[in-house]
Amino acid sequence: MAENKVQNQEVKEEVVTLAQLQAQLRALVASIEAARAELELIRQQISNLKLLKVTLAKLKELGEGKTILVPVGIDAAIKAKIEDPNTIIMTIGPNLSVELSYEEALKHIDKRISALEAAALLIERSIAETYMALEALLEKAQTLEKEEKKEENK
Repeated sequence: MAENKVQNQEVKEEVVTLAQLQAQLRALVASIEAARAELELIRQQISNLKLLKVTLAKLKELGEGKTILVPVGIDAAIKAKIEDPNTIIMTIGPNLSVELSYEEALKHIDKRISALEAAALLIERSIAETYMALEALLEKAQTLEKEEKKEENK
């Protein structure tokens, strides 16, 4: 008798309503949207770091003593002279900066880019897996919906 109760509970747990599937589908879609937003932020950071590398290369190319314009706000800039294009001060944490040589700075930037690209790859894989789960749930929902319509037509 106890076995029958356990079997009945298992059967009840396996029965999924269309409303439950729709809720799961909405949750998966929300998860994909959040992952896409996070992926976009990571891609923007990678783009900014690549732009930083180009900017540092141009400053090094211009050389010491050249006058440049430094943006200080919307539509405003000040003149400044490049003092030492071979020494870069980089932020490495909250309120923490370090002085690096040009080559060390490029290595640091490349490491950050690599770490971000690895994170982006993980997120892309997660999105792909979530899409697969979404498709499987959609198939279940369509099957369940057809079964419910058949029951209604009887």
